[in-house]
Order: sequence, then structure tokens, then C-alpha cells
Amino acid sequence: IIACPLPENTVHIYKELKRRQMPYALSYRNDERIYPSEVLKDILLGAAYVFMNKCEALQIRKEYDLENIEELLGYPNSQIQVIVVTMGTAGSDIYFRKKDGAIKKESVPICRSTKSCADTIGAGDAFMAGFLMGCLKNKSYVECAKWGHVMSSFVIEKVGSITNLPTLTELIQREKRGYDFS
Repeated sequence: IIACPLPENTVHIYKELKRRQMPYALSYRNDERIYPSEVLKDILLGAAYVFMNKCEALQIRKEYDLENIEELLGYPNSQIQVIVVTMGTAGSDIYFRKKDGAIKKESVPICRSTKSCADTIGAGDAFMAGFLMGCLKNKSYVECAKWGHVMSSFVIEKVGSITNLPTLTELIQREKRGYDFS
């Protein structure tokens, strides 16, 4: 996972992952010190999973003159399997290529929580952790996004980015409760 490394390490990390042919997830941040423009496109297109918020998606669209962010999936030499755009309380949009080659977009709402928000620091990283954990458990991308939202719902309930991480059992229980819209 490339998640906001030190600026002096970004290119080294990317080149080492590429040399080893290792798939990676990119937690994009709109910061040229971390992702210099001369290598950003390579780092972005080399990722298997790309996570960004809606403002960062807009910046990437402008940078590469894209009508829609999902166009990155069809870029020549793109290794991207899924693009996740988080939108705070509006949930997330997930873009991926189906088996027939068509690009699919799924919108996933946030998980309902009975507690109030104490601190949003770490919510994006928690979302990514929950999403990737879902991928490791062979969940669909929609289920992965739900796990990401559930993980974030725990993190924002207390001050500090890792002070309220759930167990797998707690995550699954809240997913069932928090996505019951009946």
C-alpha cells in the first residue's frame, strides 16, 4: 500500500514495487511533494487499487483531461482493477471492469452508526483497510466498500485514528445492523 509516504521515498517505493512486479494499492493525495507530476501517471496507472476522495478525483480528471475518472481503467498499460472515490457522508463510488469488459459503477452509502462523530482523522485509511480486507476475503467490490464504511464508522467515533478499531466479529455485526435499511 502506498499511502502518503515521505516525499523522498515515493519514487523509490514505486520503482521497487514495479521491479518486483508486486501489485499495490494507492491512497492518492493531491500533494506534488509526495507524488511528483513527472511520475504521478506511472504510479497511478501501476496501482491495482486506487483510493481517492471526490476532490482528488476532480484534480486527476483536470490533470489528465478526463471526462470521467473511470477513464483511467482504459488507459494504455493501466493496471488499475478498481477505483474508489470516497465522498464523506455521501458514501463512495466504485469503478471496475466487469468480466465482459464493460466498466461498472456502484454507489455505496455509508454505514449507519448510533454514535456521533468525534474525529474524522484516519477515516480514509480505515476505509481503505476495510475495503482491502474485504478483497482478501474474496468479497464483491460492493461488500468491500461496505466493510470500508463500517471500519470508518468505528474510527470516527473516538478521537485518534486507531483508538476504536473493531474486531472482525464487531465489523460484521455492525455491517448487518448498519446496512439494514428495511
